[in-house]
Parts: sequence; C-alpha cells; structure tokens
Amino acid sequence: MKTVKISLVFIFGLLFNLSSAQLSKGNWLFEGNIGNISFGNTDSKNVSETFESESTSKNFSFDIYPRAGYFVTNNFVVGSTLGFGFSSGNSESTNLANIKTSESDYSSSYISISPFVRYYFPGKDKLRFYGQIGSGLDFTLSNKSEGKSYNGTTGDLNSSYSYDYPKKYNTFFANGLIGLHYFLSNTAAINTNIGYYYSKGKQSSTYKSTDNLGNTTVYPQTDYTVDNSRIQWQVGFTIFIDKQKN
Repeated sequence: MKTVKISLVFIFGLLFNLSSAQLSKGNWLFEGNIGNISFGNTDSKNVSETFESESTSKNFSFDIYPRAGYFVTNNFVVGSTLGFGFSSGNSESTNLANIKTSESDYSSSYISISPFVRYYFPGKDKLRFYGQIGSGLDFTLSNKSEGKSYNGTTGDLNSSYSYDYPKKYNTFFANGLIGLHYFLSNTAAINTNIGYYYSKGKQSSTYKSTDNLGNTTVYPQTDYTVDNSRIQWQVGFTIFIDKQKN
C-alpha cells in the first residue's frame, strides 16, 4: 500500500512539473484553434389564400485562429492572434407550379489581428485553466451578395440585383474567455475555451438592379452601423517552446 501511495505522489508530481515547467517566464506558446463552424439547411413553406411557395437555403461558415504568445512572467502570457473567417450561402424559392421565382447567393471573408493577455490559474495536475482578454480589428477581404427574380408563370428572368461595398468593412471587437489545457506531454496540450465576443463596425453599400430589358438602376449609397455579440467556443492544439532546451 505504501508503494502505491509513493507511486501516486510521483505521478502527480510529474504531471505538475510537466505543465508548470512550460508556463515559465521566457517560454513561448504557439496555438491553433478552429471555431464557429456552421452548416445550415433550411426548408420553409409559405401558404395564403391566394399564394403558396416553398424555399430552401443553405449556409456554411468557419473561423480559424492561429496564435502566438510569450511568457513575460510565470503563468502570464502576452501575444497576438491572427484570425481568418469565411461564410457563404444561397437560397431558392419556387411556387405551387414548381417554377423558380427567386434565387440569391452571398459570400464574405475577413482577416483579424487581436493582441491578448492570458493568465494561467494555479493547478496541481496536467489540467490547467486560464483566463484571457483581447481586442482588435477585423478587415474585410471580400463581400458579395446578388440575386435574381423570375416570372412565376413563365419562369423568365424579371430582374437581377447585386450589392456593392465601396468601402472595406472594418470592425472593432473585444472578447474575454475561460480556457482549459489538457497536457499530453511537456511540450503539447489540447486546448478548448468558451467566451463572450462583441464587435461594432460601420459599413457602406450601394444597390444595383437590372430589369429583363437591360435597364440598370443604381440606388444611393447606404451607410449603417452593425453591433454584434455572441458566445464563442473554440477547440485546438497548443505547442510550448521551452527556453531551457534551446
């Protein structure tokens, strides 16, 4: 029994040393996370006394977050995140005669830069919790939205439209999160976190419509502000670089 107790003490002591050694001043961490993965498929049916239609829509989105940080003191990291996100979707409507009446497509992508600070809470095994706060900017890489409408009797094209974004959509954001590392070795850990994200930005767009005769109308530019908040979850992998081994 005494041998078993000694062995348990040795194992837990080893695990503590594995995690604590990597959270020391002068070390580096490199992290890759993926989050906000979404696949959507929606079918709906609209019915009234004089009209009936069906519509389908599909969407897909994801974000990735490569991250690097430096331990300025034990358990305290300063670093930066370089994020990338993409989303796309399409929808289509048909009437009771199964004639397509409208269709639309959209896609967007962005890149973000976000400095952060992170603190690892004390722990006695290979599970280590941490808290992190950060803020930064999202920069739009692309933004596209267009669609068409059709005659419900003949299926012929009635008109087409598109949105143009003459100014890049740059957004300020801030986030805070609680995370957990599960150490696989003295240099690698599985990472997961959940937190709150808030953003605010301004966007400008113009609307262009073309009828079936080729006549095009461009509407005045519209400026608007977008506020967004959400709960954000990520999962990924962390590598620790030990200064004492380099």
